[in-house]
Amino acid sequence: SQDTKEYFKTTKKGGRYTASVGGAITGFGGNFLIVDDPHNPKQALSDVQRAAANKWYDGTLTSRLNDIKNGAIILIMQRLHESDLTGHLLERGDVEHLKIPNEFEEKTIYHFPISGREIVKTKGEYLHPDRMGKPEADKKKVELGAYNYAGQYQQRPVPLGGGEFKELWYSYYEGELDVRNMNIYIIADPANEKKKDSDYTAITVIGLAPDHNYYLLDMIRDKLNPTERVEAIFQLHRKWNAKGGKPPTVGYEKYGMQSDIHYLNLRQDETNYRFHIAELAGGMAKEDRIRRLIPA
Repeated sequence: SQDTKEYFKTTKKGGRYTASVGGAITGFGGNFLIVDDPHNPKQALSDVQRAAANKWYDGTLTSRLNDIKNGAIILIMQRLHESDLTGHLLERGDVEHLKIPNEFEEKTIYHFPISGREIVKTKGEYLHPDRMGKPEADKKKVELGAYNYAGQYQQRPVPLGGGEFKELWYSYYEGELDVRNMNIYIIADPANEKKKDSDYTAITVIGLAPDHNYYLLDMIRDKLNPTERVEAIFQLHRKWNAKGGKPPTVGYEKYGMQSDIHYLNLRQDETNYRFHIAELAGGMAKEDRIRRLIPA
């Protein structure tokens, strides 16, 4: 099938060879090497997958350029991470970078060296408003989230103002809160083990108030074993059950719950103090879930 053919020869003694990223191209070279979307979007957040693509480019592809003085390597891709192949090359320097965003965030001039023609885009202008103007862009921001939109449409894989969390989103409160009018949640994200180099267990108490704000009422961040984690959960539940006048809702990260549920059930039997525990799980990586929550 011509659709799956890897190597084409022309009548002028030229040719075209195709290979997947990471694939072998031994014995082949070219005057122009074109790399098209080297990262799988589903794997772009993986340090290992990104490093593999970048290493393949550095160690394999660059050696396949026949004419280093007059040839070229052309990379065409959407931005998926600060350390994707484009980011890797920009950090290294010595590249010509053509960035074409959907929305221009500053005045940009595109100069065509052969014809001398210039295209000027002003701040706030859209690349092709007849196809995707402000209404369509706003909708796409909601669909993708600010992080993915910034990378895939703006060619800038970090939203304006920084990364996932911004300090300006947080406000501080003083004095006592009327927690009896709040829905109170205890959320546990446990670490697997209690070792010097282990992650921390985080347990937060969140209050959803009638003003639709979320208040951080209490928190534990420590390296705990299963028995200590369970004791912390029970102490927080009793405390905020009394303060709030109704039992808090408890959510437990899925995999941590699998290891701790025995201790939780045992403690409930021993104390005859019982409450429901909901398993919290997501269908995507934690980083992706966070980025989906970033306001557009």
